[in-house]
Amino acid sequence: MNYYEARQRTDGRWDWTVMNNEIVSRVEPCIDHEDGHATKEEAERHFYEHAVSTLREDTFSDAQEVCAHPECNRWTQKALSSRLLYPMPTPLCDEHRNADVFRGVRPFYKNIVIVSSW
Repeated sequence: MNYYEARQRTDGRWDWTVMNNEIVSRVEPCIDHEDGHATKEEAERHFYEHAVSTLREDTFSDAQEVCAHPECNRWTQKALSSRLLYPMPTPLCDEHRNADVFRGVRPFYKNIVIVSSW
């Protein structure tokens, strides 16, 4: 299993990391970020923004969903998903299928921990 989360380094700075077999490694987006972050939340926000920057568009092949925007009732076969944070597609119509709306529907939260087998 892989355990992704912000972890504090021995110098007091924070990085987004993965732990596998008790070995901790810095991973994207912090892999090339040598100076780390001042706080855990800053490292988590760095990861969240990176995840949003890697959104991909999905299409539901045989179904439609209601747009996830809270003020929209349109049906859509399109969605956005993040392979890093929200792998389940978030249905968004043509008008609302963008990173800003995605941030509103799937906002940043503190203490992000992701457990995966991939």
